Amino acid sequence: MNRGTLTILLCGVVAVLSYALGLFGLSGPYDFLYYVGFAGLIGSFTNKMAIDAMFSPWPSRRLRLPYTGIIERKREEIIEGIAVAVSEEIMAPATVTRWMAENGFLETVRDEGAEQVLSLCEKEGDAATLRIAICDSLRRDAVSFLDSDDAYSPLRALTEKGVQEFLTEKGGLAMQFGQMITPADYDVMTCAIRDGIKAKVEAALQTEDGEPTREVRSLIEAVGSRLKGWDIRSDTVAQRLASAAVQKFDVRGIVTQSLGEYSAVDVKELLVSLSRHHLTWLEVYGGVFGAIGGLVLWLLSQRLL
Repeated sequence: MNRGTLTILLCGVVAVLSYALGLFGLSGPYDFLYYVGFAGLIGSFTNKMAIDAMFSPWPSRRLRLPYTGIIERKREEIIEGIAVAVSEEIMAPATVTRWMAENGFLETVRDEGAEQVLSLCEKEGDAATLRIAICDSLRRDAVSFLDSDDAYSPLRALTEKGVQEFLTEKGGLAMQFGQMITPADYDVMTCAIRDGIKAKVEAALQTEDGEPTREVRSLIEAVGSRLKGWDIRSDTVAQRLASAAVQKFDVRGIVTQSLGEYSAVDVKELLVSLSRHHLTWLEVYGGVFGAIGGLVLWLLSQRLL
């Protein structure tokens, strides 16, 4: 039993008791209890009725009065209002970004990322498997890219340009020799350069007995150490990245989608559960102010005011 119901019962008991005393001619100086009890009962009950009518049709679904059950009838508007309030006030991008900076969230992400990178240098377990998988994936992707036209065309242009500039710098017979070089010759030189780059890449990322080469391990350790020492809070680039990430986080859409799974009754029950504790005070205030009003009426009737 909540405080609102207790207020109604208390006012009701006072009203009935004072009425009974009047019937038996025993009220005497307690006449004011009649005014106080009934006015408090009316105040607390009408407040309770108004609160119930806001959440549910009143007095019933079949005999509902107009403008009652607003929470159920305005489900979509309420969901949209909650989503807007959360996304623009509670979880506004600027607020979230500031919270991330002030509460060490960015530092936590940095440290966790550094630990994960450094863990790739471990010799056993899942980290070793992941490290090998990364090296193999990088090697395959690099070789695949070098074999593609996206890499060959600019490499071919750079090869031809480099050879022409070299021969021009040497002058004389070198320039004449350059005029004898055909496009097919440039293709051969480009393929040779590409194959040399592929060999270097494969050697750098090659695994030896299930372990990446020493160069790869050193690179991983260097990246992890650099990440761990990153002053992420004062780095404007990091702040912009954090802000951009938060901007892409669709809080409004998430709240709308989540609440959209609730029926009208579910939304009503959710709001009731969140606000009922505080709304019962309105019933108490209705009883208190009603009782004060009843006391004033009694004083007026006795010409004491």
